[in-house]
Amino acid sequence: MLQHGTIVRLACGPGDRETELLSRVEQAASLDGTASRLSLTRQPREHLLFSHEKALIGDTWAVYGSMNLTYSGVTMNGELITVTTEAARVAAVATDLLELFK
Repeated sequence: MLQHGTIVRLACGPGDRETELLSRVEQAASLDGTASRLSLTRQPREHLLFSHEKALIGDTWAVYGSMNLTYSGVTMNGELITVTTEAARVAAVATDLLELFK
């Protein structure tokens, strides 16, 4: 996504796996020259805005919910997601998520 000019904001909680993920993403962005379009943030475990949710937000769409973005999460696990193109809802979700980056 970064290589196609998309601004990517990634927020996650504390933990060793999360630290490794952020490190790998940051290193890759640095190596391919896309770091200027990447924003990473860590949230303390007690942060309550989003506890387990994941989201992908575009200009005109949003996909969000508890589903892990893995093979099992997408194809096997019983997870709940919402897909919307309703402009007001996309804006509301995007606004909520931007709070993680202040």
